[in-house]
Amino acid sequence: MTADGNGEWMVLSAVPPGQPEENIAVYLVDLESGTPWRRFRKDLSDFCSDEADVLEALEEDLVLKAAEIGAVPWMDWLEDNASHFIRVVSRERGPVRDFRNQLDWLYHRHIKPKVLPFRTHLPRYGLVAAAGRWGPERDVDQEPQDWVEAPPTLRGRLSEDLFVAQVTGRSMEPLIPADSWCVFRGGAALGGSRQGKRVLVLNYGEPGEQRATVKRYESVKRQVDEDRMEQLRIILHPLNPEFEAWELDNEDLYEGGRFRVVGEFVAVLDDREI
Repeated sequence: MTADGNGEWMVLSAVPPGQPEENIAVYLVDLESGTPWRRFRKDLSDFCSDEADVLEALEEDLVLKAAEIGAVPWMDWLEDNASHFIRVVSRERGPVRDFRNQLDWLYHRHIKPKVLPFRTHLPRYGLVAAAGRWGPERDVDQEPQDWVEAPPTLRGRLSEDLFVAQVTGRSMEPLIPADSWCVFRGGAALGGSRQGKRVLVLNYGEPGEQRATVKRYESVKRQVDEDRMEQLRIILHPLNPEFEAWELDNEDLYEGGRFRVVGEFVAVLDDREI
């Protein structure tokens, strides 16, 4: 595997008064371009409430000082001047094929944040949503299999109606690659029009069978009179032109019907975030 460049990285830790030392961040530098990369754990206010503002300022300093004096000189300064509270745990350099990949790999290797449900992490369920058709038959677990750290793009927007599930099949490519883990929004957020949305649909067929698919939702209606529309049928569309759309009868989605919309697609999670 050929490296795209050379990098240098350090792991930072914090030692709050009366608490054990814990790793809090990874700082990575592209030695060719001088571009800095960083990733801090998201539970700093809970891990170290009294000094959370100091840690938040440190992340800002990593950006400002790197721009002012250069990323590597800033690493040198930090290593020489780290306090009793902030420490440099390790510093290494080596070939790097992909800097974002390297940053996330280092983060998951060295950083173990607390799980703060719906603040830093989202529940991951053992529900496989098949984007090609119906997925494997299985019961939907009531309890999460795990908690997944939410991506930075969703920071500040987490809520209890979000969850993570896997999508298999290729019919929603390129938006949703096969076997992707995705964030969905369920609950009350599913109210209102679903027209044009990418939705997670469960098939409640025979007793004990629960299978799933993700498709773009289209409601076909006709004008009954001046004030009222009548829904005729539902069409579930793939995004990949290699696959065909298919229809549901109106009754299939009513209460007691075979199908139920349980989530709206929000985002694909990078493999490194799982």
